[in-house]
Amino acid sequence: SQVKIRGHRIEVGEIEGRLEEHPDLQEAVVVGREEVGGEQRLVAYYTIGEAEGQGERGGVRAQELRDYLSESLPEYMVPGGYVRLEKLPLRGNGKVDREALPAEEEEGYAVGGYESPEGEVETRVAGIWAEVLKVERVGRGDNFFTLGGASLLAVQVAARLRQGLGVEVGVDALFAWPVLRDFARVVESARQSRLRITRANQGELFPTVVRDLCAEAVLDANIAPVSQTPAATPAENIFLTGASGFLGCFLLADLLKRTQATVYCLVRSSTAEEGMARLSAKLKSFALWDAATLPRIVTVPGDLSKPLLGLSLEQFETTAGVIDAIYHSAAMVNAGYSYDLMKSANVLGTREIIRMACLGRRKVLHHISSLGVFPPFLYPGEVGPVTEEALLERWQELPDGYGQSKWVAERLVQAAGSRGVPFAIYRPCFISGSLQSGAGNASDFLSLFIMACLHLGCAPDPGMGTDDNKMGINMLPVDYMSRAILALSQREEVLGRSLNVMHEESMRFSDISDSLASWGRSYGFPMKKVSFESWWSQCNATEELKVLQIFFPEPTHKPAPQRARARGELKMDLETHRLLQAEGIHRPQMTQELMERYITYVAKGMNNRQLVATG
Repeated sequence: SQVKIRGHRIEVGEIEGRLEEHPDLQEAVVVGREEVGGEQRLVAYYTIGEAEGQGERGGVRAQELRDYLSESLPEYMVPGGYVRLEKLPLRGNGKVDREALPAEEEEGYAVGGYESPEGEVETRVAGIWAEVLKVERVGRGDNFFTLGGASLLAVQVAARLRQGLGVEVGVDALFAWPVLRDFARVVESARQSRLRITRANQGELFPTVVRDLCAEAVLDANIAPVSQTPAATPAENIFLTGASGFLGCFLLADLLKRTQATVYCLVRSSTAEEGMARLSAKLKSFALWDAATLPRIVTVPGDLSKPLLGLSLEQFETTAGVIDAIYHSAAMVNAGYSYDLMKSANVLGTREIIRMACLGRRKVLHHISSLGVFPPFLYPGEVGPVTEEALLERWQELPDGYGQSKWVAERLVQAAGSRGVPFAIYRPCFISGSLQSGAGNASDFLSLFIMACLHLGCAPDPGMGTDDNKMGINMLPVDYMSRAILALSQREEVLGRSLNVMHEESMRFSDISDSLASWGRSYGFPMKKVSFESWWSQCNATEELKVLQIFFPEPTHKPAPQRARARGELKMDLETHRLLQAEGIHRPQMTQELMERYITYVAKGMNNRQLVATG
């Protein structure tokens, strides 16, 4: 009954049960169909009631079933195919014979669920998507990411469009317009204008949908504390999300090292044993594993994006009854995903965490947010600094789904606070690798940037060809960030507050490029400095590096907009700094030596043959 889809282990019984709750469906079965390349795709087979069965095949639209399931299930659990049967095939014992279910093409999709592409461009783009995603066919209303798309697959789409249609469409355009009919319009625009199309230069022609985030940030009326008993002080039992992630892994190690609490870790897994194996592997990968602390780790198999965190009501209430504090570190992070793709994990997941905080003992909710809740720019002609409160009101200016989803999540936490839930919000800056080992998040922006420079043998000189030669990254090492959040969380002064944990100064890209050049000299690996345009063009010409288009917009010679960087106006919270100083936690300097440590870690993780070939 288990199917593995894009790295997620799925119990199909949960999907089947949800389908059978649909008023027009009688029975439902979900199976995994293996596609070309070994990937699996979920297909739902169903029967309908007699009233719905009147007329020519009758039935319910596939899109309606997709929308219905999307309300309560994460996108990777929503089947891509829907087949209506007159009756399900049965074995002699009365159970469904899954092996006897017909292929989709034998019965067809649900009536009205598939809309054929229209015109040459839509048809050719649909064919490219089907090849890349390894699906049978793609309809006009299909979403690239709902069908299984991801960043690297988006790169393949861009390459095939260039080869097959002779058009240049940036990877970021697919994130902005992920529905086939909309994306095909962008491709047609690129074909007619013979220009390279990105999200930036087509924003007015094909505007993306901006959700009303204030309407999204409404906490259910039934989520509020009721008759809670006092929690133990200090906390004896802590609930942690995101323990298998980058920051969460270090936070787990610090909780085990610096407290005596038992830590309940929500882990996406089928069993507690599988979850423990996943956690121990992650801790070992960062040299954080301590076998002596094993008895104080309790894995809770679940899923942040599901109702009740994927737990039964009894499990949910029992866990809430023993927990004294919650550290909510988990989140879906993707620079290109829309708000809708982020919502189930980052917004609805936070809602379920708040629900847990309202049950059982009175517990503090420590919510890990992001500086991404602030828009990147001030208004034209505006002179900073601007208050944080004013910036937070400008949610319409948030450029990506991640920042939007974290903004809504913060508002939900604050709404819970107004109902009596004690909370604190921590907004980390960019989290870089470990101070000691240099070990970082291999899929984050900095690691991908370093990898690209090593692959190409050159680094961009930010003083040439950019709109802002002062552009940089405000960053702090992951082990410092974890230690800082834990120390702050143990002080009563932080309750009810939002704390920015950031460095006093950002590291400029020129400093990073200098570090790359210095590292190259040390290891006999020449690293040229080139203009940003040259570096960007080389990335764009290298298939495995095209994904960087999501982070770096295409360079332009147009005058830079007269706008100050809003996040650059933010200053390190002086009260946060004072509290950390009182705890003996001093902000580390982001030196060239530390940056070279990060470069060495990335280089070790790359294929040696690739480095030799580049050299």
